[in-house]
Amino acid sequence: MAEPSDRAFQDKVESISLSIIGCSFLAGAFIVGYQCFQWLKTGVWPELPLVYLFIWSQIDISSISYMQWEGIKKILTWLLIETPLSLFTVGVGAVIGVLFKEACLTWQVPNKPTSNDL
Repeated sequence: MAEPSDRAFQDKVESISLSIIGCSFLAGAFIVGYQCFQWLKTGVWPELPLVYLFIWSQIDISSISYMQWEGIKKILTWLLIETPLSLFTVGVGAVIGVLFKEACLTWQVPNKPTSNDL
């Protein structure tokens, strides 16, 4: 049976991981909402691929074109151009949330025995 402090720790970890996942879903929904707003305004659906994130954050990805391995270059280019930013945001947030929860619960330091336990 879990100690009250263990249960409290697990509850905190679960709430933090759910917050991370929830924020990523909200970010994805915001991106889709922005696309819907633009579509309603202009009649043209704005595509927001993953590459826009790198452009916006001013990360240089031009080194992909100099790669020697053609297959990997095609895969990376396809992922950057075809993956919707909203899907990427939700997916990465969900993965980070689950990994955070598992890491915290796996590496949890057990309570030291107290004099009452002896």
